[in-house]
Amino acid sequence: MLCLQSPAEEPNLHLIPFMVAENAARHRALAEAEKQFSPPEAQPIFSSSVMGLARTYVASGQGRASAAWLELAVHENPPQLLAYHGLGWWARQQKNLEEARRSRRKLSRKKPNYAPSQQELGNCLVELQRYTESAGALTRAAAIGRRMRCGELSGRRPIRTRAA
Repeated sequence: MLCLQSPAEEPNLHLIPFMVAENAARHRALAEAEKQFSPPEAQPIFSSSVMGLARTYVASGQGRASAAWLELAVHENPPQLLAYHGLGWWARQQKNLEEARRSRRKLSRKKPNYAPSQQELGNCLVELQRYTESAGALTRAAAIGRRMRCGELSGRRPIRTRAA
């Protein structure tokens, strides 16, 4: 029987609890998903565990529980962009538009070339009746979308087609 001395010897073993947890979450076995997402050995990959728990609760319709995990993810790992997206989503679900705007603004500042974050920020600003600001965010989203289609942001060259 082969016995590994450390996770460094088999670096992908840490993925097994995540795979089990994702499967449990898909089958709405929340207690099992939570157990698998938070094993003691997951500490080096704590951010992934927290986001896994947040996604599990979002998928099960438990936004309040998800929001607590998303707040923890932002606190522990500020570059965690998906957490800002989730917090904005939850705030909007709760009709807390000012908090949704703050989350969307943080996300759009951290990743300015991500069209969905600009679009969500613009939509949120429209709901707040801040039309001038919303026009800026929505215009940026459209411009980013055009640049993505032309391959400018991805480093790819645009695909040219011949007229038939």
